[in-house]
Amino acid sequence: DLAPLVARAGGTPLYLVEIAAGLASEVDGLAIEQLVGERIDALSESDRTILRRAAVLGVRIPLGLYLTCVGAPLLSSGLSSFLELGADGVSFRSELFRDVAYGQLTFQARRELHRAAAAAISSDPGIGGASRDAMLTAHYEAAGEWEAAREAASRAAASAESAFALEEAVRAYRSAIEAARRSGGS
Repeated sequence: DLAPLVARAGGTPLYLVEIAAGLASEVDGLAIEQLVGERIDALSESDRTILRRAAVLGVRIPLGLYLTCVGAPLLSSGLSSFLELGADGVSFRSELFRDVAYGQLTFQARRELHRAAAAAISSDPGIGGASRDAMLTAHYEAAGEWEAAREAASRAAASAESAFALEEAVRAYRSAIEAARRSGGS
């Protein structure tokens, strides 16, 4: 019985855990994303809301941003299987958990939550540290606020360039160019 499960997991321990959970609940033949989605759907409504709001903020979330956009960091027993509280923030236990929770949001909900995250980061200079402008760029882009994304990406690029982080600078300049194109600016 084990050999087909191990083969199906393809070397991914998380997949084995999710398959085992699916089999225990008599669900077989689902993709891992569907299994994780079902686990998320089984959470209480408030836990689902918290998890999905957190998913907009990324895989590793600074504590100040989490508190502002999601609320108290106390994790219920249901959430603790998806999120973990660290000394400096909250993290998803797996990028897959974050991706599935994010995918469960509507496009409009994503935009509004990204807009709220950008506003929180903008209003508190302590959130994000050195990656503040990169975080702002990502949230402004997802919110469709192209001029603000261009400005943040330009600052992130200049900062990366001065730190000789050239690959990061190139990515940020590309984001700035794309945001300028979308905003109709130059």
